[in-house]
Amino acid sequence: MNLFANFLSIVSISSKGIRYRLLTSALTMLSVALGVAMMIAVILVYSMVNTMFTQGAGTYQLVVGPKGSGIDLVLSSIYRIRPPIENVPWRFYQEFKEDPRIEACIPIAFGDYTQDSDGGFPVVGTIPQFFKYDYAQDEPFVIGEGETFLRGSFDAVIGSQVARVNGWSAGSQFQMVHGGTDPTVSHVHDELFTVQGVLRPTGTPNDRTVFIHLDGFFAVSGHEKPIDEAISRIMKWYGETEEEVRALYADDLAAIADDAAAHANEVPGEHHHHHHAQTDLQKEVTALLVRTRASEDPYVLETQRATYSMQIIAEMKEGIGALAVNPHLEVRNLMDSLFGNIRLAMLVLTFLIIVVSGIGIFVSIYNSM
Repeated sequence: MNLFANFLSIVSISSKGIRYRLLTSALTMLSVALGVAMMIAVILVYSMVNTMFTQGAGTYQLVVGPKGSGIDLVLSSIYRIRPPIENVPWRFYQEFKEDPRIEACIPIAFGDYTQDSDGGFPVVGTIPQFFKYDYAQDEPFVIGEGETFLRGSFDAVIGSQVARVNGWSAGSQFQMVHGGTDPTVSHVHDELFTVQGVLRPTGTPNDRTVFIHLDGFFAVSGHEKPIDEAISRIMKWYGETEEEVRALYADDLAAIADDAAAHANEVPGEHHHHHHAQTDLQKEVTALLVRTRASEDPYVLETQRATYSMQIIAEMKEGIGALAVNPHLEVRNLMDSLFGNIRLAMLVLTFLIIVVSGIGIFVSIYNSM
């Protein structure tokens, strides 16, 4: 009973003190609340940014591309916020996907943009298998409007942001722009692509991406690699001589010559629109999204994936042309380098605010005593 009476007495004295020094008490409580709120906000914002970047990396263990910067490879192929470094020969993709350690090897090719919207949205050529795998853990791709994923060569599937900004829906048709939106360097391709599906929002870079069938990407005029450049690329990538490359691609070179002869009689200045299959020599992709094979035993699944990934990364370092990186590791390093110091500084500032507020409370109590 005495404890309860003492408690009521303390509450009464405290409430009278707060009313007597209402402004000082209110400012002190506000400063403490702001300090705590700032600390929570810093932690939440960092967590949200980290989650957004991590989800954007998808469920792939590796990204494979040409030699260069690992983070540039991830930012261009996964987040599509940087232009590609170089391209990967089609021959490398065909050989690499047969590696027994590989469960799935998804080629992507880009460099074109949509005509509509400010700045355009990136257009990515890929295969239907791209949509088979979750864009984040246990988060599958879902068509929100339309009937299907990529099926025909000139089919397209668009992200939710593309649909909203451009006003597109299932059945809309569009042309691609090569070289960006600068009219002095850009070129509008003649080929028309038809939207077959609109993806539900994912909160990832896929929302602002247009996906087209890789066969359609190769069928677009101007996407074929010039013969001399294609041969030079193969020579550099594999360390082969020009004679060896020409001998290996003799059939492709003959097909290219026959195609050129068939169109030699076309009247100059007239528009001729041809859809033709590219030869393997002239094909190239921007990067490969790779899922390593795993055991059916759940206890060793992730360990085996990680082991295969590290093996492939090490092998690529010893090679001439290719680079393999773990996108999740690259993103984590980017987050630590860009936001780690900012997060630490904000937390230190928040701590100082709370300390100053605590000192203010102490001074207020001391004065009231």
